[in-house]
Amino acid sequence: MKTTLYFTCALLFLGTTLFAQTSNKIRDVNGDGFYDIDEFSQIYSKGYNDWDVDRDGRINDQEFFDTNYNRLDINHDGRLTNEEWTAGSRDYEGFIKDDYSQNPPQYISKSEYAKRFKDTGYYGSYDSNSDGFIDVNEMNQTTFNRLDKNRDGKLDGSELDGY
Repeated sequence: MKTTLYFTCALLFLGTTLFAQTSNKIRDVNGDGFYDIDEFSQIYSKGYNDWDVDRDGRINDQEFFDTNYNRLDINHDGRLTNEEWTAGSRDYEGFIKDDYSQNPPQYISKSEYAKRFKDTGYYGSYDSNSDGFIDVNEMNQTTFNRLDKNRDGKLDGSELDGY
C-alpha cells in the first residue's frame, strides 16, 4: 500500500514538474522572463472557442455575458450568490458600480447580470472596432492591456499573479 502511494505521489510530482517546465518554455518563447502580446496570445487564444459558443469566429454579446456569468457561478446553480459575486467582481474593476442584487432572495440572475453589463459598456470595451462582435485579436489585446499595469508592453510575473 505504501509503495503504491509513494509511486502515485512520485508520478504526480514528476507530471506537475514536467508540465510546469514545458508550459514556461512555451509561454516565454524568447526567454526574457516576460510575456509579450504574441506569447500571451498563443496561450490565451486557446480558450477563445470556449467563449465563441456558435463557432462563427466572433463572440457576440450574449456569448460574452453567458460565459462571464458561468465563470462566476462557481457552483453552477444559475444564481450568483453574494460570495460568488464578491469573489469574481474584482475582475471587473472600474465597470461594476453597485454591490449586489436588488431582488430577494439575494442572488443575481443571468438576465439581471446581462442587463448590468450592457449598461456598463464592458462588452464594448473589448469590441475595439465597434462592429458589435469581439474577435480573437480584440479579446487578446484588450485582456493583455488590462493585465499590463505598468504599460510597458510586456507582462511580468506580478502582473499575472492570480490570473
